[in-house]
Amino acid sequence: YSDIKASRLSPISETVVALTTDNHALSFWDVRNREIFHLGDKDRNQYFMCAQAPYFVLNEWAGPNVESVVSIWDSRTLEKVGTFPGIGPVQFYGDNELIRWSDTRCHLLNLNQMEKIAEWSHDVVPAPVEANGVCHGGHGDFIAVNGRLVDWTSQVIEIPDEGCHADFCVCLWDLNSREMIKSIDYAFPITKIVPLSNHRFATLTQSGDGGYIYIWDDSGSDFQLELRGHMSDPVDLIELPQGRMLSWDDIGAYLWLPDGELAKKWKINCSDFGILIAGRRVLLWDKLHDSFTILDPDTHDVQVYEEHHFGLINVQPTQDDHQLITTANDGSTVVWDISREGELKVSKRFPFANPSNFHCRKIH
Repeated sequence: YSDIKASRLSPISETVVALTTDNHALSFWDVRNREIFHLGDKDRNQYFMCAQAPYFVLNEWAGPNVESVVSIWDSRTLEKVGTFPGIGPVQFYGDNELIRWSDTRCHLLNLNQMEKIAEWSHDVVPAPVEANGVCHGGHGDFIAVNGRLVDWTSQVIEIPDEGCHADFCVCLWDLNSREMIKSIDYAFPITKIVPLSNHRFATLTQSGDGGYIYIWDDSGSDFQLELRGHMSDPVDLIELPQGRMLSWDDIGAYLWLPDGELAKKWKINCSDFGILIAGRRVLLWDKLHDSFTILDPDTHDVQVYEEHHFGLINVQPTQDDHQLITTANDGSTVVWDISREGELKVSKRFPFANPSNFHCRKIH
């Protein structure tokens, strides 16, 4: 389908994929029957949010005078099974509940009865902006794990004659009692929250001269660790075996011991993406470059691989962790063997015309 310019592919079942184009138009692709189709009223704008069998969720809106809704669909029948007023970020919680978040309210929705079972307000909302004031940033993202919800806001309010007012805050909620456990104020903007094992989460901040990472537990106590030493603002963090962690920015990568001590620093380009492959080694890559880097946290070895000629687009391991697939703007797709120790080996090359998006999934 060369006429469809999909910027996002989102599998919603074994045979149907949601296609989002550059202008946020949404359609669906039946892979088995090779058909493109739409769901619902074409006059309504739709945006794919998330999927968890047997449901997938869309945000839908049609204009300023028409109610916007979160719509719930059955991925087996492709029929709408329920709607909730208002749109906003959503996330599945457990097997049959959905969290929907707005600037001032959080809703817990039951998908079996298709009804709202809880609602509570929070104080992490954009500060009121006076006339001619400008708000930079605003309500951030959220994660929900282990019966806890973590929400954050990172904004700067500019008010004439009064200067700037910063509001950088993280709130920790108990999903059972619907009560706030802790509100955490920051001196620097928050860029990301990363869920970790053992009821912990990490907050990444930027300071302009090397940001910081704080490790918290979900009990509401003070932070456990503070990871300092980045050469630039941290982009992401992943956990490694034996309680270690690896973070990176657009200048280098950093290996942290369980007590927060910096064990190793590498100077490499890796601002876009990082994954743990074969359970031990770490792959880092940058879309501005033609290569990717493999780090071994045990030996500290660094291996750089260059098989493409023009900008990596995507990197994805297969489900069995035996192979790695990379695609690039030169139209090439390379399959790597990562099942053995030592250097990666190229097992296949494909000259695909436009490998901009793909998912590794078993096809029966």
